[in-house]
Amino acid sequence: MTTFVPISVANGRLGIEVTELDGAQIQGPDKEVAGIPEQTLSSVMNAIEGIASDVAGVLSRVNPSEATIEFGVEVGLEAGQLTALLVKGTGKANFSISLKWVQTSQPGQPRGG
Repeated sequence: MTTFVPISVANGRLGIEVTELDGAQIQGPDKEVAGIPEQTLSSVMNAIEGIASDVAGVLSRVNPSEATIEFGVEVGLEAGQLTALLVKGTGKANFSISLKWVQTSQPGQPRGG
C-alpha cells in the first residue's frame, strides 16, 4: 500500500508518496502515516550516493571510454524511517536517476591517466 509522508526540504515541507513495507498504520483522509515524525530525504540520498560510488569503483577498474547507468529509486517506509528501494524500470520510481561517466585523456596518456 502507498501513503504520503511529510518531509522537510531546503525551502519548506512537502509530502512524498511512499510504499509501506511493514504495515504502518494510516490515519485521516490525506493518508499520512500515524505517529511518523516529519522525515528528510537524507537516508534516500545516502543510498543513491552509495550506489553511484559503487558503480564508479567498478568503472574505474574496467575503464570504459564511456558508461551510463540508469535506475529507479522508490521510497519506502520501514520501521518509521524512509528507505530507498531499487526498482526495475522507472514506472514505480519516485526518482529516476541517470549517471554518465565520460573518460577524458590527454594526447599520449592512457585513458584514466
